[in-house]
Amino acid sequence: MRILGISGSLRRESNNSKLLLAAAGLLPPGAELVAFERLKEIPPYDEDDEATDHEAVVALREAIEQADAVLIATPEYNHSLP
Repeated sequence: MRILGISGSLRRESNNSKLLLAAAGLLPPGAELVAFERLKEIPPYDEDDEATDHEAVVALREAIEQADAVLIATPEYNHSLP
């Protein structure tokens, strides 16, 4: 089983990235967590720019298609999602 891990925090010492690493240690045999490391390259969504296939967006789409599951760790701000 291939699990794609996405940390919603871009900070180098991100607690969310650490959480994904901890989750990887809890996976059953045969399962692997593959981290998507290019989140910082994903541009903000712009409907006027929808026709452009940004390389990082294509890479994320392919990573999701190749995964059996996706695990997202997201920061919490003011007791809510950012």
